Amino acid sequence: MGDLSYEVFEVPPFDLSDVFSVDAAFANAPEFEFKCAQQLGEGVIFCKGKILLGWVGDCLAVDAHLEDSRVWTAARHRNDPLFALGDTLELFAGVHGEKKYIEYHYAPNGLTLQLLWPENARKLGIRDVSELVKYHIVEDATEYAVHLTEDGWRVCVLLPAGALGLDVVNLRGSLWDISFGRYDYPIGGGEPVLSSTSTFSRLDFHFREEWSVLRFV
Repeated sequence: MGDLSYEVFEVPPFDLSDVFSVDAAFANAPEFEFKCAQQLGEGVIFCKGKILLGWVGDCLAVDAHLEDSRVWTAARHRNDPLFALGDTLELFAGVHGEKKYIEYHYAPNGLTLQLLWPENARKLGIRDVSELVKYHIVEDATEYAVHLTEDGWRVCVLLPAGALGLDVVNLRGSLWDISFGRYDYPIGGGEPVLSSTSTFSRLDFHFREEWSVLRFV
């Protein structure tokens, strides 16, 4: 994606648990690629990924494909700090023009971390992951399925407008700010490779000014 405006089109209903159903629904959806968000050291590999987006009724529909030679996570509980425990897909979304936004993390073993920020998280003075509990969403706010693939893993999501406080029957005409991030941990441990669908001028996934704007058409 990047810091631009994009149109997102309606897709037919699909079964999150059935990859063939997902493939059919997203057959004509636009693709947005992950771009490496940091300078990589010698021998560090950046694995590619892509996001397909659409909408169904009142839900944003996401089909994320993540290449990975070693898919793993040490997370064991819902709302663990997944990004510190292994491979993680991150979804950031907010209604365009509003301060609050959500941040959802998905791990390869199906666990999630779901956060609701009243304003930019950088302004809240969070110093440790233990403080995230104040912003946890207690109940799952999305439908999702995680699939392991031959070359990595895949996350399929239906995100309802109600998660952002919208009371709508469908998303047609809505404007959302959105970005996807990724933590990909290398074989043998070490620091993760960070990537994003947004092109950031600084390494900050919460730099909302450079997220993309989606128009649902």
